[in-house]
Amino acid sequence: MAIRHADHCGDLPAFIEEMNVRRILIPLGMDKNPGFMNRISNRKQSTKLICVNDEMRVPGLPATIYHPYLPGKGENHDSMVLATRKGGLNWVFTGDLDRPGELDTLTRHPNLTADVLKVGHHGSKTSSDPQFISQLHPQIALISAGRNNRYHHPNEETVALLKQHNIKMFNTQNQGMVRYVYRHNVGHFETVLSGDEGNGS
Repeated sequence: MAIRHADHCGDLPAFIEEMNVRRILIPLGMDKNPGFMNRISNRKQSTKLICVNDEMRVPGLPATIYHPYLPGKGENHDSMVLATRKGGLNWVFTGDLDRPGELDTLTRHPNLTADVLKVGHHGSKTSSDPQFISQLHPQIALISAGRNNRYHHPNEETVALLKQHNIKMFNTQNQGMVRYVYRHNVGHFETVLSGDEGNGS
């Protein structure tokens, strides 16, 4: 059975086979998704599966969970939202969360802000609600999208919105892999395209 969102978790079976994974965190209710559960059926008995919502605090997890709050089955609106502080910056990762989910997150967590936002759903217009972008007020937006992808991500409307808010964008389809190199609370972004490094900023 095919699993939705293989672009997000399709490599998980390889990870759990090659690495000693102690815990797998999934959005609340995703353990009821037979496609996903079948994909990780070969995990070791020592690997603990943890279903989370925004009220949970996972010991040792260097991030805060802000979504979901209701159980789902792995749809876009069930995406896990994580926030953390690394290298002097506040980061928010939204997966494929849709606009209603973004607004629900703001309602439940009105103080959520970000210096760096991993843009939802590869820059699709179904995510990045203007109110969400305005409140988070990020300085940097990371867009993960393949070159010449069939969905035409990122959407022009989303790109225009980010430009309107003067948010600097890093887009993997144009700049390749993006990484943040930091020491303590100071760092810089680097892009890698066609094997060329050092395009820092």
